[in-house]
Amino acid sequence: RSRPEMARMTLRAALAVVCLVGSAAASALPIPAAAGPSQSLEHLRRSTSALWTNYKQCKFIRQQRKAGAALDFSAYWMLRRGAADRMKLFQVAWLISVAKWSTPFIMYFFPSVLPSTFETPDAFAKRLAEAEAVRHAALLDMLRRSDAGKMDGRLAYDAMTAGSKSKALQTLTEVPCSVSNIPLAAVHAASRSVSGPPKIAPKFFHMQAIRSALKNINEGDEALRNTKISTLPVHLLQEACAERGIASTGNRASKALCGELQQWLSLTGNFAKSHPDLVKEDRDQVALALYAINTASSIRSTSRTNSPLIRALYSRDNF
Repeated sequence: RSRPEMARMTLRAALAVVCLVGSAAASALPIPAAAGPSQSLEHLRRSTSALWTNYKQCKFIRQQRKAGAALDFSAYWMLRRGAADRMKLFQVAWLISVAKWSTPFIMYFFPSVLPSTFETPDAFAKRLAEAEAVRHAALLDMLRRSDAGKMDGRLAYDAMTAGSKSKALQTLTEVPCSVSNIPLAAVHAASRSVSGPPKIAPKFFHMQAIRSALKNINEGDEALRNTKISTLPVHLLQEACAERGIASTGNRASKALCGELQQWLSLTGNFAKSHPDLVKEDRDQVALALYAINTASSIRSTSRTNSPLIRALYSRDNF
């Protein structure tokens, strides 16, 4: 048999194994509160059916791309999600093979091991909120380390007091700097923001995580430029914003999310136009700088809502 045929057979086998343990694991699936066994089984059926539908859609999109069609963001995200879901299928199949009786408990306590079609709206919102909190903590930790003298913070200070995102980006990119040459504290903060390895890991592994995230952002930007952003559903707007460090949680309106993404594309596009000799390292520097700026902006907007008095304490010099 050809390699593609073997891959399809393996995927179908993995999907079949997941379905076989479905009745045992259904009660442990991440479903809305107060749902009973029948709702659990229905959730399993719908999620498994959606997984198979997504697989067929990904196959069609790959054929279209092979024929030279440009991908919009919806198609691009479908391929990204499909690749991650296939990997999770194999992981779940392996988990079942070595610990089948523990699988329901693992699914209950670690729902992220399941493919994306099993994610509920509540779990989706929780995932985005947790990721945003990690980004905030990573940037604040880097700034504290800078205040403690562990890295030069003059550039960061100038950027945060620039007055606008465009001026802050200009400040951070005035001096060309390869991503691999940024201070170690900044490497750890960026790696933590993109779910990189633990801090004790060698710098090489942190850089791999950062470069992988920047590659996804740059590829996503190309897809966004082929997309009428206002037509994207809210959950895709939130995913795109979160991946670029933009606040996407809470009750932010679609119009606000669209505006943030359009500003991102405008700032990165204008930089590319003003620097015709732009190379990959320069694009990565711009994307990482704007990611940090968006995270700082997200912290500020959150503090206005969650900590208005603390914000007033630090932002007023009247007495």
